[in-house]
Amino acid sequence: MTEGIPGAIRKSKAKKVYICNLMTKHGETNSFTVTDFIKEIEKYLGGEVDYVIYNTKKPSSKRLAMYKKQHPELLDLVKFDQEIIDDKKFIGTDLLLPSGPIVHHPDKLAKIILKLCRPR
Repeated sequence: MTEGIPGAIRKSKAKKVYICNLMTKHGETNSFTVTDFIKEIEKYLGGEVDYVIYNTKKPSSKRLAMYKKQHPELLDLVKFDQEIIDDKKFIGTDLLLPSGPIVHHPDKLAKIILKLCRPR
């Protein structure tokens, strides 16, 4: 992480939201789960994030195989751990585009982020 960034994020009074990767990457995040990603992020930040947004939807095996063929460095979908399901910090939902590349659906993601930004 770039020097100074973790400190600036830690000092900020803004809500800290981590959007979890959809897939793991060969040689970097092999077999990572949602909690593995967040532990790593919080280690580098030196503090906790307020919310973690993660995907719960699996694409079809055909779509996944086609995407992996185009992106051989990608290994597998990030799995979520059962123990996080009831934790209010973790927000799991279907975040995939319905077809095409395996990426976050921008509208679905924006809706969640905007909801988190509203005063309670």
